Amino acid sequence: MMRHSLKFLFTGVVAAAFALIPSNTYSQQRTAAKPATRQITVVTEPGASVYINGVRYGTTDESGSIKLRHTPPGSLSLRIRAGGYRDETRVLTAAFSGKIEVKLSATEDPFDLAFQEAERLSALDRRLAAEAFERAIEIRPKDPNARLALARLLTEMREYQRAEEAVAEARKLRPSFAEASAVEGRIFREEGDFERAVAAFERGIREANGVHPEAAAGLGLLYADMAETAAAELDIEAEERYKKLAIKRLTQAKDQLYGAEDAIIIYQLLGRALEKQNLLNEAIAVYERFLEIFPDVPDATAVRSFIVQLNIQLKERR
Repeated sequence: MMRHSLKFLFTGVVAAAFALIPSNTYSQQRTAAKPATRQITVVTEPGASVYINGVRYGTTDESGSIKLRHTPPGSLSLRIRAGGYRDETRVLTAAFSGKIEVKLSATEDPFDLAFQEAERLSALDRRLAAEAFERAIEIRPKDPNARLALARLLTEMREYQRAEEAVAEARKLRPSFAEASAVEGRIFREEGDFERAVAAFERGIREANGVHPEAAAGLGLLYADMAETAAAELDIEAEERYKKLAIKRLTQAKDQLYGAEDAIIIYQLLGRALEKQNLLNEAIAVYERFLEIFPDVPDATAVRSFIVQLNIQLKERR
């Protein structure tokens, strides 16, 4: 259970959910965050990944079903991805709620199969996964998403120079590429180049018309790192400034993620950041909202204990 430090590495756990997101999907979420009441049930192949507006919401169960309980308002872009099948996309109207069935078609496309093999291998053998992504690139050299997926993987492997080269190649194919900017920001953060990382994340947010949860989360974690560095250097003014910026960006990421599975992590990071600023009531509110959206996830028990502990601290202050 993640409870300790905001120096959580923004790597596979969060970033994988944002991988290979089609351009311009984030911009469909520009409505201000608000509690959503509609529920959407997606029925498709078992083990399929389900994305809303480019953000992964989870995986279908053995029956091929998943319930999405907290989605953005307005029209939605629903995308389904499953091994051995072509991706399918549906546009859901703002008024849509209830069940949607999406039939997938098997694929024999060499690019699709190489790409999916690379994704499968990413959790097993990164070297083999990189080779599979490179095969996919050879098959379809003008696909920017394959190059960006390779860049993400190379970042995981700490091969930062090769990762930067892959991002540069992806950007040649798609000059205004918000996801590429976010990956670039992550690379710079891993290398300790905070100034360039900030610039890359901010560029990604601009390229996505202000809505890019990966870049916002990356900035939040980056500013938390910068706050810790400032604290170590006894620069109290800079420390406080960066802590406030971390809270601002993590809040932005949380609001844009809605009920996506990676909001589980971001809510807790934000709550912890608020605690460090002694904003205990605000932290409790974040944790309570977490429990409204994710009452049954494994982390819910720990989050309930956070609320109890914070309420005890508040009573002791009175």
